Amino acid sequence: MKRFCLFISLLLSTIVMTAAGVFVVKGTASAQLNGRKIYLSSFPALDASTRLDSAIIKNGTFAFKGASSSDKLYFLLMNGKGLNFSLRAQPLIPEEGVIHVAFGEHSKISGTSLNDVYAKFDGDRSAIEKGYNLLQSLYSKLKKENRLTKAKEDSIEMEWNKLASKESSVVMDNLSTYTSTGFGAYLLFMHQNDWEASKTDSLLSKMSSSVKNQPVVASVEKQLAAKKRSMVGATYSDLVMASPEGQTMKLSDYVGKNKYVMVDFWASWCGPCRGEMPNVVAAYAKYHDKGFEIIGVSFDQQKDAWVKVLPQLKMTWPQMSDLKGWNCAAHEIYGINSIPASIIIDGNGKIVARNLRGADLDAKLAELLK
Repeated sequence: MKRFCLFISLLLSTIVMTAAGVFVVKGTASAQLNGRKIYLSSFPALDASTRLDSAIIKNGTFAFKGASSSDKLYFLLMNGKGLNFSLRAQPLIPEEGVIHVAFGEHSKISGTSLNDVYAKFDGDRSAIEKGYNLLQSLYSKLKKENRLTKAKEDSIEMEWNKLASKESSVVMDNLSTYTSTGFGAYLLFMHQNDWEASKTDSLLSKMSSSVKNQPVVASVEKQLAAKKRSMVGATYSDLVMASPEGQTMKLSDYVGKNKYVMVDFWASWCGPCRGEMPNVVAAYAKYHDKGFEIIGVSFDQQKDAWVKVLPQLKMTWPQMSDLKGWNCAAHEIYGINSIPASIIIDGNGKIVARNLRGADLDAKLAELLK
């Protein structure tokens, strides 16, 4: 009997030792995903170079297994072609143990400490997002029914700001606690555009080298470098694109030949860009003869749509684009992630202002060109 117990003890010890340093993903998915391939990736995009493993969903289940590390960040994702919903990449920290994932339109994850922390964060974030949606619906309803008073608008704005403050606290509290983990890498990657470059610098300085080595953090560092190139005080970086006529254009062809050059990042499909354009047109008419030039940089992909709207919006200044949408050189070089956006460059090539609109743009130009 003692020998038998010793044998069982040794067997269990062997099993535990085998499981040490290993993560196991036990996944479930809806029947409509049967037969589809699901990928385990180091980056939230279907890039073959970042795929680590793949599995076929069979009978509503799939599984992955590998070496564990709380410093790493992986993603589960698939090609959504043919599906009637868009599958968001599911972040996963490959901690030691069994990780349960219900994969679908609204994925759920549980089983290990950091993945449980992420699940709670995701729930908190979803609740805040629901609050935003309710306020947006109320605003639209009141406006449509012509019942949007100043008092109600102020009340909605106040509640919106409360939600924004709560969201910021949830993100920063988790980031400060889990900075040097795969979860911290995820938060930094997803929320890097919520704060200034100096804050990102500070957070990166607190990360361990093993977490910094993750592809998503490398992406953050690349984006941060681009942001710094658009900061006030930085020397401008050249852009080389094509004019509507197909001629090669350089930003450097204009900087230094005018007192100030505003680079206006926009697109024909961008509603806020078109809404702001009358202010830009007015500024151009008012200050062009005093040494002010504008270079329009379009984030369009369709040349016809880009060129067609120029006379409609009375954009008579030089225009350029490489017709690559969000993959354009302006995104890569200046880190432009939302439009409209702009930078103003002085005659010495220094950026002196950014993202000015309406009255703020007019006031700045009046100050510069007095």
